[in-house]
Amino acid sequence: MIKIKQILVVAAIIRKQNRILICQRSNKDKNHPLKWEFPGGKVENEESPEQALQREMKEELGIKTEIGKIFGASTKTYEEYREGKVAKKRRIIILAYETKTTEIPKNQEFEEVKWEEIDKLEEYDFLDADKEFVKKLQNEKRGRKIRLIQNQNTYKDI
Repeated sequence: MIKIKQILVVAAIIRKQNRILICQRSNKDKNHPLKWEFPGGKVENEESPEQALQREMKEELGIKTEIGKIFGASTKTYEEYREGKVAKKRRIIILAYETKTTEIPKNQEFEEVKWEEIDKLEEYDFLDADKEFVKKLQNEKRGRKIRLIQNQNTYKDI
């Protein structure tokens, strides 16, 4: 039986007018190169999710941030293969926070960093775990109310 390692990750939903800050992973990234994501990263030992998000924003984008309320949560299990068989499984639990900054983000580790219109987010190849946040942003913009179905990790119109 393959043990599933759980990893807590945080992400920032940073808005500027009708645009959202998105980042493309480096071509050299061993996990999901060139996939798009919301900036953030792993929560380290003895670090709160909010502390981790502030640290990640400083490391990745060189900005200080104000962490707001939780925007949403997403869970995705990724499998790693060796010789055609599942060798490892990782369950990524992402907490996305409404995040503000008055500073200009500086790309310190991504292939590309850009402000994109909410309506155009679906044109990007996002990490599977971040696709739920793209959907929620688009539904919000359209004025649709949705809620997270906890046990299914999906959003439903209400």
